[in-house]
Amino acid sequence: FIFFFFNKIEMGGNLYNTYELWPVLINYGDPYKYIIQAEAYFIISSTLMIWGWISFNGLDFSKNVLGNKKSISDSRLIIIFIFLTIFNNLYLFIDDFNDSIGELEPVLNFSWLIILCLFLYNTNRKYSFFNNIFLPTILVLPFLIPALYSSMKEVILLALVPTLIGLWLLLNTKFKKLLFLGFFVIFFGVLSVYVSASRIIKASDQKISLNEVFKNIDTLLNESDVVYNLVQRILLRKNMMETSARGYYFIEKSEYHPEFGFKNSIPVLIPRILWKNKPKIIPAREFAIITSDAGEDSLDSDTAGFFTSLHMAHGFFFGLICAFLFGVIIAVLQLSAQRTLSPVAKILFLLFLFYYSIRLDESYPLEILPRVIITFIICGFIGLIYDKLLGN
Repeated sequence: FIFFFFNKIEMGGNLYNTYELWPVLINYGDPYKYIIQAEAYFIISSTLMIWGWISFNGLDFSKNVLGNKKSISDSRLIIIFIFLTIFNNLYLFIDDFNDSIGELEPVLNFSWLIILCLFLYNTNRKYSFFNNIFLPTILVLPFLIPALYSSMKEVILLALVPTLIGLWLLLNTKFKKLLFLGFFVIFFGVLSVYVSASRIIKASDQKISLNEVFKNIDTLLNESDVVYNLVQRILLRKNMMETSARGYYFIEKSEYHPEFGFKNSIPVLIPRILWKNKPKIIPAREFAIITSDAGEDSLDSDTAGFFTSLHMAHGFFFGLICAFLFGVIIAVLQLSAQRTLSPVAKILFLLFLFYYSIRLDESYPLEILPRVIITFIICGFIGLIYDKLLGN
């Protein structure tokens, strides 16, 4: 109901409906029909995915990560952290390095952050301002500074994760933690405005500088009520109704897009360093092109939603089967991690899965499957170094 309310915003006495901004090429009629179709398919297919996961005894995150109290060796984590720090900064010395390693890049960056958190917040460590705030902030600066110029909230928030976790652990009362959550909501709204300002600069082909970003932030905040604008941005951030509904407009017109599905996952798995002429696989931009008046000139990147993409790629029934099988694959990988990976590698892999689950509906099937497989391999490799090579 909140999402529906913010789809209808009263401005100047006129009812402003975001669906009226749909491209003219979409003769949508009643957009809420497509919303109902998209949400119904989401509920059915996500339930089938969870059923597939449960049927094959997927691991419980809280028991296997939050409940794991085994002491972790600081010295080994430091060595892995230094190794990942060097590898993640090779782009400074090798042209197109990040593009060449493809899906390895975000996995290695996130591994770096998790290893840092495991080191900083080991159960044996004393919590203090230095350990929880100052030290993590200093250590993430090489990650945070480029993130501020990325125009992506996700990258900026990930860079701040070690500091945010440290602050949360440092707060020793429920009241302080509640205040922290309130300030975080406000911070997320401010961050949304910051990213919007940086994207305006990017769209005009200017070089992003903090000075220019703050000028645009001032302009954005002067255009409407600040508090209302922040609340609206926060609530609409996770509202997938509109983009999913657009997908169902094309499904009704029998326009399917198999390239969004799992069949393209194999090319995504292959790093560009091994496949020099590998074509660009950018489903978010392709979806934006087919739903935009600008067509090929569109600069947007939109997500149709994971389950809507399954329907657009594989059809109604096979899309449901794929959702069930995806849940099975996750459970099988978790059980494989439990049986073959070291405790540190298993914790690392399950933390990745937890993060991917939060972002699942903003991903395309062809992206998420290779990402999970590559993550399993990378976590296994890190666990091998931690246990076998550094354990001797």
